[in-house]
Amino acid sequence: MSLMMLDTLSEENNIPAISVAIVSPTGDIFTEAKGITNRSDPKKVTDQTIFEAASLSKPVFAYIVLKMAQRGEIDLDTPLIEILEKKFGKEDPRAQFGPPFPGIREHENYRKLTARMLLSHQAGLPNEFIHPKYEFKAKAGSSFDYSGEAYRFLMEVIDKIAYPKSIEILAQEEFKKIHMEHSSFIRPNVANIAVGHHGDGKMDERQHFFGIHPAGSLHTTAEDYGKFLKACVNDEYVRSKMFTPCVIELKGIDFEGMKQKVPEGILSHIAWGLGIGLQKNSDGSVTAFHWGDGSGTCRNFAAINLSTNQAVTCFTNSANGPMVFRQICEPIIGDLSIVSHWLSLRENLPFAISPVGQELTIPKAFVANYQSHVDRSIKDEKQGKKSQDVNDDVRQDTGTSIKKFDQ
Repeated sequence: MSLMMLDTLSEENNIPAISVAIVSPTGDIFTEAKGITNRSDPKKVTDQTIFEAASLSKPVFAYIVLKMAQRGEIDLDTPLIEILEKKFGKEDPRAQFGPPFPGIREHENYRKLTARMLLSHQAGLPNEFIHPKYEFKAKAGSSFDYSGEAYRFLMEVIDKIAYPKSIEILAQEEFKKIHMEHSSFIRPNVANIAVGHHGDGKMDERQHFFGIHPAGSLHTTAEDYGKFLKACVNDEYVRSKMFTPCVIELKGIDFEGMKQKVPEGILSHIAWGLGIGLQKNSDGSVTAFHWGDGSGTCRNFAAINLSTNQAVTCFTNSANGPMVFRQICEPIIGDLSIVSHWLSLRENLPFAISPVGQELTIPKAFVANYQSHVDRSIKDEKQGKKSQDVNDDVRQDTGTSIKKFDQ
C-alpha cells in the first residue's frame, strides 16, 4: 500500500491545498493536510481547515433524511404531495412544494415524486432550473438525471414536516451524535477556510455565497467528513438503505452520459443508491463514491470500499483536484477506473484515467499502525466477530480516534 505525499502532489498539479482523511476497517481516522488556504492571503492548511463540500453535501443530506425515515417521520416511498396533504389538507397552500409553475405543479410527475426518487436522481428534474424554463425534462422513474433541484424539492418538504426545525438544525443534531464539530450547511464566518483556485493557480475571486442548499452548501473538514463516512458504514439502518441500488445501472438511462460518449461498459458498472453512487467492480465488490465541484474551483472526492469498510475523502481548493484523487484514494479503497472515466467524460472533471506520477511510500509508523488494525479486523472477521464488535473493542466510548500521518 502506498500514498503520494501531499506536498509532492500539490506542487506537481498546482493545487494550493489538499486535505485527506482515511477511515480504517476498525473506524480509526487518519488525517493529513498540506498547503495554503489561498494565494492572496496565505494561511497554512491544517486538518481543521474548512472546505466547500459542494456536491459532497448530497450524501450528508441523504443521511439526514434516512435518520428521519428511521424515526418514522417520513416514508421514502410515499408520494411527497400525499404526505403534505395529509399533514395540512389538500386545499392548504403548505401542501404544495417546488416552484409554482405549470411546468412543475401541473406535470404528471409532480404527484409521483417520492424521497427515494429525488435522492436517487430519478425525478426527471434538471440539475438546475434556468429561468424562465421551470419544467421537468423526463418522465419520473424513466431515466437518471443528476439533479440538485431534486434535493431542493425534498428539502422544502422536510422543512415543512420537521417545522419548526430547519435542515440546519436537523443536521446539527446528527452532526453532534457523530462528533462532526466543524460542519454546517451555512457558510461559516471564519478565517480558516479554503478558497478556490483556477487550474492556472489564480485565486477564484467570485463569492461562493448562497443560502442553505442540501445539494451543495455544506462546509466541512476532511476529518469531519471521514467521521460521516464511518457513520454511514457503521449505522445498520443507513447502510442497508444508502448502499442498496435504487438504479441498478446507468446503461440506457444516463442520457447526459451517453451524450458525452461515456462507453456502455462504463455505464453498466455504475449504479445509484440513496444520495451516493455505486461502482460495481469486476470481482463483485462495490465501491460507494461521490464528488464535489464547487463552481469549478473547489473539487473534492470521497469513496468507501463496502467490503472492507475502508474509506477516504480528499478535499482540494483547486480545479485541478481530480488530477490527484486516484493517486490518493486507490491505495486505500481500490480501483477507481470506472468512476474516474465516467466523471471525466460526463462531468468534465480532469481525472487521471490511469494513475501517474511518482508514488512515495507512506511513513513506516503509519503503515504499521494502520496495518495492525487491518490485520485485526480480518482476524476477527474469520472468528465470526461483527465489525461493530471490533470497533467496540478498539474504543470504549463513542468517540473517534483521530491520528495524524507521521511526518
